[in-house]
Amino acid sequence: MASFNITLEDHSPLITYAPAGAWTDTPANDSLASDYSDASFHTTSAQDASATIQFNGTGISIFGGKRSNYGTFKLTVDGKTITEASAASSSSSTKQLLASASGLEDGPHTAVFTHAGGGAIDIDSAVLEARVGSGSIRLTQKEIDDSDPSITYAPATSWNANSRPEFINNTLRFTSSPDATASMSFFGDAVAIYGTVAPDHSDFQITLDGKQTTLRGGAGGMVRTLRPKSLLYFASNLGMQDHQISLQPVSTENAPFLDLDGITVYSAVKTNNNQASPSGATPTINQPAPPFNTAGVQGAQASKATSRTTIIAAAVGGGLGFLLLLALGLFLFFRRRRRQRRAYVDDDLSPKSPHLPIQKPRFSEAPSTIANRWSFQTPFVPQSRVTSVASSYESTAPMMKDVPIIKPPSPARMSNTSNAVGPNRPMRAPYTPGTPSRPARPPTLNYDYWDGGPEGQPSRAV
Repeated sequence: MASFNITLEDHSPLITYAPAGAWTDTPANDSLASDYSDASFHTTSAQDASATIQFNGTGISIFGGKRSNYGTFKLTVDGKTITEASAASSSSSTKQLLASASGLEDGPHTAVFTHAGGGAIDIDSAVLEARVGSGSIRLTQKEIDDSDPSITYAPATSWNANSRPEFINNTLRFTSSPDATASMSFFGDAVAIYGTVAPDHSDFQITLDGKQTTLRGGAGGMVRTLRPKSLLYFASNLGMQDHQISLQPVSTENAPFLDLDGITVYSAVKTNNNQASPSGATPTINQPAPPFNTAGVQGAQASKATSRTTIIAAAVGGGLGFLLLLALGLFLFFRRRRRQRRAYVDDDLSPKSPHLPIQKPRFSEAPSTIANRWSFQTPFVPQSRVTSVASSYESTAPMMKDVPIIKPPSPARMSNTSNAVGPNRPMRAPYTPGTPSRPARPPTLNYDYWDGGPEGQPSRAV
C-alpha cells in the first residue's frame, strides 16, 4: 500500500461551508491575504459555523491563520473530538497547522472544523492522506491535461478552449451548455479532477462508474472571484481496474459555466501483478518494496552490506596505493633530473684550473646549445686594449690595464747652489764636523706606466 498527500485549497468544492452566508471568501481589505496559500482563505465569526470535508483515507490536517483577535475552534472526525484549541496569538501568522488527525482506518471519513467561540477563525487549506493499492507496491501518477485526446468532449461544438498563465499548462476547456459532457476512461485506484470556481460557475455533477455526486461550482457566495487550479473532485480506494468518469454542468440561470483544467490518475501495481489492464493500457511498474520481518531477507541484506563494504574498502585502498606509487615515481624522476642537470653544469661551465681568465672555447664563444640553455645574448669579448691573436685556449691579455711599474730612484744629488735646491727652498748649511747629521730626505720616485710596449721601454712617464 502506497500513501500520498493531496491538498484542498479553501475554495475547493470538496469543502462544504455552513450555514449559508456565515463564511467570507478572502476579505478584500485584509493586509495578510497575500501570505495565505494561493492568496486566499475563508473566515467566519459566527458561533458554530462549520467547514465539512468528506474524504477517503487515513488522515487529515487543517491549516489556517493565528491573530491577536482570533477565537477558538474544534476539529471532529467521524463525530469524535480530535482537537479543541485557540487560534489567538500575540503576533499574526499564516499557514499554521491548527489541527490534525492521523492513523485513521483506511476508508471514508467525515471531518468537521467548527468555530467554538470568541473572535474570528479562518481556514486556509486542508491536506488529505490517502492510499492506493495493497501489499508491497509503489505509487505512479499520471497527469492528463485538458487538451489530451483521451478526454472526450461532447458535443464538440459545446466546448471551447481558453488560454491563461494561471491555468495548468496555460490551457483550459469550458462550456456554458447544460447538455455538455467531458468523459474519460482510466486504469488506476484514485482520481482527481481540477478546474476553476467562480461566482458565474454552475454546480456540476460527477459520475464515476455509474455513481453520481453533485458539488458546488462557486455560485451563491461560495467565492467572490475566479479561483483557478481548484480541486473539484477526488476519489480513492477505487480498486486497480478500469474506470469510467464524466463531468457535466448542473445549469442555473445566472451561473452557466463549467471549466475543466486537468485530471490526475493515481495507480500502483503489485510485484506479482504485471499484467496489462483489461482496456489494454499497461500500467507503469516500479520495483516493489522489500518484505518486512523476514530473517532470510535480513541475512541477505547484511551479506550484501558486508560485500559492499569490502568492495568499497578495497577500491579506496587500491586508489591510495596507486597515488603513493605515483608520488614516489615522480620524486625519483625529478631527483634524477636534478642530479643530471648539476653534473652537466659542473662539467661544461665551471672552471677547473687556475688558468685565467677563460678556459674553454664554448664558454667564450657561446655556442648555440649553451646559449639556448643559459640565454647568453652575445658572445663573450675579451676586454684588452690590444686584440689577442693567441691560438691556444689560454688568453694572453693582461689581467689589469695600466699596471704601474716602480723603478728604483736615481742617487740623490746634493748641491749647495740655489739652482740645485730651487728658488723656493733655503740653502742647506755646510756640514760642520761634530754637528749631528739629519737623515736624508727620501728620494723622489718616478713612475713609468707600461701600456703594451716592449718591457723596460715605457711609452710615457709621470
